[in-house]
Amino acid sequence: MESDYVVRFAQIDDFGSIIQLLQSPDIKWFGNIRPKYNAKDNIFKTYQTHRLVVLKNEASTGVIAYAEVRDYPPLGALPNDAWLKWMNYRYCLTFTVNTLNTLFLNFGAYKSDHPLTIRAILKEVFYTENKVLYLMTVKMPKTPQHKYYYESFSDLKPYARVLYPREFDLENNPVTQSLYVVYRYDILPKINYRKALAEDNDDIIEIQEAELPEIRAELGDYYIAEELMRQDEAAHKTFIIVAEIENISKEFQTGGFIWLSTDIDIKYFVKNYEVEHFGNLVNFTETEPYALDHFIVSTSQPKAEISLFTLEALDDLHATTILGGLHRNDSGISVASLGKVKVSSLAGMVVCDDKYYVREGIFIKFYHIVDHLLSNGYYLNEDVKVIDFCYNVAPDLSILEDSANVFMLKYIGIHSDYPVKRLFNFLICAFCAFPERDYCIMTLPKGGTSVRSHAEVLKYFMPVAQRPSEVTNLDQLYITHRSIIHGDVSVYRIEPTDVQMIQKFALDGYSPEINSVGSSTSYASKINEYGYVEREYKLLNQIMNSVLYHHHSEFSIWTIRCGDSTKPASENTLIGFVVLKLFRNRHQLYHHYHVPKYDTHQSHECAEIITLRLHPLFRIWSDIIFRDLASKTNYHDFFYISSRRNTTFSNELKTYMMLVEPNPKKKCSVPCSADECDKMPLSKIKLPQHNFYTDHLILFRHKLKPSKWFGNTNKLVMIGFTEHTKAFLRQLAFQWDSKDHKNSETFTCLTRIQVTVISMPGLVEAEYDNMFRCPFCKDMYNCYLNYQNSSCYIRDVILRMDLRLWVHFVPGHVIFIDKEKKFVRLRNSCEIYYDTLIMTCHKNYSLNVDSPVDYKGRLPSNYVEVNFRIDKFLLFYKCRVLLEDMQNSFIILIYGNDLQTYECIQFLTTHGISSKRIILAMPHEVTGVDAEDKLRSPYKDKNIQYILEDMVRDSGVTVYNNLNFVEWTHHISGHFIMEVVFESFPSHDRFNIDCDIFISFATCGHIGYFSKPWIVASDIEMHNGCIVVDENFRTNDPNIYAVGRHIEIRGKPNYQYKYTSERETARKLMQILKLGFCEKRVEHKFSEPLYFQAQLPFNYYITKVTMPRRYLSTQLSTDMSCSLTTYSKKNFCRVTLSRNSIVEEIVVITNDDTRLDHLEHFVGKHESLLNNLKARYAAGALKCFLKFFKEPWTELIMHEDFEDLQVQNYNMLRPTVLAHQIKTVKDITDHEFFKMNKGNLEEGLLNFLRKRRTDFHHPFALPEDYLDMFQTE
Repeated sequence: MESDYVVRFAQIDDFGSIIQLLQSPDIKWFGNIRPKYNAKDNIFKTYQTHRLVVLKNEASTGVIAYAEVRDYPPLGALPNDAWLKWMNYRYCLTFTVNTLNTLFLNFGAYKSDHPLTIRAILKEVFYTENKVLYLMTVKMPKTPQHKYYYESFSDLKPYARVLYPREFDLENNPVTQSLYVVYRYDILPKINYRKALAEDNDDIIEIQEAELPEIRAELGDYYIAEELMRQDEAAHKTFIIVAEIENISKEFQTGGFIWLSTDIDIKYFVKNYEVEHFGNLVNFTETEPYALDHFIVSTSQPKAEISLFTLEALDDLHATTILGGLHRNDSGISVASLGKVKVSSLAGMVVCDDKYYVREGIFIKFYHIVDHLLSNGYYLNEDVKVIDFCYNVAPDLSILEDSANVFMLKYIGIHSDYPVKRLFNFLICAFCAFPERDYCIMTLPKGGTSVRSHAEVLKYFMPVAQRPSEVTNLDQLYITHRSIIHGDVSVYRIEPTDVQMIQKFALDGYSPEINSVGSSTSYASKINEYGYVEREYKLLNQIMNSVLYHHHSEFSIWTIRCGDSTKPASENTLIGFVVLKLFRNRHQLYHHYHVPKYDTHQSHECAEIITLRLHPLFRIWSDIIFRDLASKTNYHDFFYISSRRNTTFSNELKTYMMLVEPNPKKKCSVPCSADECDKMPLSKIKLPQHNFYTDHLILFRHKLKPSKWFGNTNKLVMIGFTEHTKAFLRQLAFQWDSKDHKNSETFTCLTRIQVTVISMPGLVEAEYDNMFRCPFCKDMYNCYLNYQNSSCYIRDVILRMDLRLWVHFVPGHVIFIDKEKKFVRLRNSCEIYYDTLIMTCHKNYSLNVDSPVDYKGRLPSNYVEVNFRIDKFLLFYKCRVLLEDMQNSFIILIYGNDLQTYECIQFLTTHGISSKRIILAMPHEVTGVDAEDKLRSPYKDKNIQYILEDMVRDSGVTVYNNLNFVEWTHHISGHFIMEVVFESFPSHDRFNIDCDIFISFATCGHIGYFSKPWIVASDIEMHNGCIVVDENFRTNDPNIYAVGRHIEIRGKPNYQYKYTSERETARKLMQILKLGFCEKRVEHKFSEPLYFQAQLPFNYYITKVTMPRRYLSTQLSTDMSCSLTTYSKKNFCRVTLSRNSIVEEIVVITNDDTRLDHLEHFVGKHESLLNNLKARYAAGALKCFLKFFKEPWTELIMHEDFEDLQVQNYNMLRPTVLAHQIKTVKDITDHEFFKMNKGNLEEGLLNFLRKRRTDFHHPFALPEDYLDMFQTE
């Protein structure tokens, strides 16, 4: 039966089944002859809007039908965008056809005993394309040919109307083209809409109960009937519409319902939501009588990046909070300190501590820096404004309801037996019920359950921002417009009359004549927050001038309009525009991005989107917009490039384009530069030039594939924004990406994830900031404030993607977790509900101090722990204050002894701090602890740190060894550390050190001061200062998980779970939570290396890659491993081997700033696999490991398919090895056994190289090369 068929999009895995179908003798086919003539060269090799396959049922794997659908017919001599003129000229059409309501079924093949598959395919196309009314097939004139190529339209004809061309004559000219036209509403089941009656109560409740059973439990069995039979004054404002859908028996039954209402408090929405862009939800005409109300509302907008961490931004902060109240002089002493009565300007206390007052000016500036940069208010532009709320009224009346331009969709539902995509038709009916109202709104509670019907309908709505309000826990508001449902969206080439409207779109409400001002009227800010708008506006004008007045411009501009696509552009409303340019750099993307090497339809050119502006309500029609652009430009692949270094134009459809994932592992960098043609722009317009090998670019792509959303269905909340958070969010965002590009070759994969990340204020903004320019560093990439210590997999989360587009980040401080009601409460009383909670709130450095915070819950303002980038910013600006105000009379105390401690010393000495102003206090290291001594950690290296200690001591840094922190003392009138108390080992003598800044790299625990209280209060199990979890990272609550350095696995497993790869941990967690698709099942043990890099004193760089130990009980201390070292041309390298000759660690110290991420490929491999590393080292053939790991042979190890080769070899050798071990293969010595299998391995390797030879930068020699050489000679 037709209802049993499964119709879905064809995927790469279906290629063999499709070929088998087309070559089968018992099929019928019609349409384009090319797939039938040469299927292997045409299937998946040409552009198609949709490729569909049909299966017998869900359990079946065999393809019984295949179809290709495209937005233009397969007429070779006809341009893609000229088919409409051709059709109107040749055929007498009695219905309206345009480029948006018509698709072409260009090829169809099906088993002859399954003719109903044609109907199933037609229905699926109409379900997928809500705007399509006609599906056409061109039948070519009959010509003599082999019966293998005979077309059959007999099974399509019952569903279609056949049109013949004007020249057709049954007697004189019967052999002509014909057109089979299938009308949408002749195929889809008919729907009747009517007003609901009380008798519909049971049917409606049954539909709603399937999605929200709690409503029936709360309201009873007759709440629909009660609603319909209301007699109160507001009863006429509620409308329930029943949708009766035709079933297989041609009978109508209740298939869905729509619950509408006009009982809307419009003033409530105006006060609490940003609805000004939607006319405040009312009709208003100035020439008619109207009423006027005034509302005072709060507004809040994120600050521009240039106003956050730049030097100018901190100058503004200094000028608006300190300047005038605290005057600076050469001694750094405040005005108050020079008086006879010394009154603290902070607390108003009378004290006589000259040491404090000498530094009071410094401490006050520290206080303001910390207080502002770590508060929510600093990152928002908050304002109060008056809204003039105008609405038309009848004379002598003031009834707002009469001017309402909105109705509410309270609920919409469809029976589970019907496709949810038909809900689009329900929305059409909803707007028809209110022909005089343009907007429809929908509200959903924040803690509500996700509903299938709502998830489908919300595709056509957009969220409305909430205003800062006294009303707590506001519902989420969504809105849509009549034109979204009824209008046609199409593109037109720019005309001179469009220039003014395009300029208005580009400015987006900003006027170039208005200059931004600072927050203080007495201070003129140096920051122009709208500078990027002005630059884009200027370049856009240059491009428009080039397109309109230069025939051979390299750019093209298209306006996006809504209305009737059959009418001229002037009769349609302009809703956006797009600027395109030929994209010539696709071949340069392989270095950093995971893109297929051989795309299926690269016969067409690629386009780069320079800018794209679009009204946000119309973004849902992105596929139609790109499809229309392709037909009119012949571009079939669209790229948008966002740069972190250069000016980037806006693209308001980037979230509806596929984000291209960076390569999870990097290969050895090959010195490359942009092509000469890319360095020389074709025009005088100075657009940013991208270097795809060195620049950090965010890449979006649309290949005209049908869009498909990927994400999670439950509400996921994460606490903390650490490396583990970044790795997990990347896994979740790219759950569709796989090595074979299975999904990305079938769909335009879009990310839609329900994730809320709670983090400290300013942390996320600092991570993604790219406006800061260090005055001490010429190379911003290697500045300490931009330098990241993690692997490329983590770094690229910041550098080559922007999670803020898909993840909801909430700044704040957690105070409690309600495990029963499943919500997280923040300090501002905000409650965030979750289905699954993941705690990644660990800190790399945390000092064990009693009562470290003041009465406001803040740490001392001259205390620094470098856990995140914002901590680096704070340290930089505090050092800047010292250099400006104290010159050379300050002390910076550093406490720690890991590699990042020396990285901080390098930062200080290269950013204006004299080494004589630095004191390094190193804690006593306890050795001999079995559990910790066996762990491989990349963050410390005892032997190297001995050398580093001598280097910094010789440079002038004061170094103290074996000092353990005891406490600090702060001044009574301010929360500032005056001195730090240490205890020496082994004498236990107390040792006090004065300081102006105290920097701690101590690891006394990985749970911070602010996290431990709410973890304890929430009854999360802890032990030894760590959160206790099982091997699946689950805490004592089944809905709460924890990953990171702050966990302890219950039972002390016999494998290393600390200092492990964040990527591997994220992949394990994805599988545990059953999110996405896992290519292979992961085990509890860790088997991937952890990468770490850091800057060292005297401009050296260290890279350390370590392998976690899979078995701890049988391992010796890490000091007992076999180490091989080389030193050549200031490059020190160390390779550590395990007892089984597995590479456990690679350490490189060099003065070359090149990132060495490719070393990850070699750790965990046997040394013999690495070109017999140990033997070559013993023979003295290796002078430098760093050079050795860049040799041509390493390309084979680094190839993305090398692991597949290893698996293939394993599966081939395993049976013979087992047989040899149990001596079932007799009379074969070990040497003979090795020789026998060596040939098989070599043959497999040669086949691997033959198939992928073009992938390698250095060509590998093959045996046939020598044969060809001899034949040539």
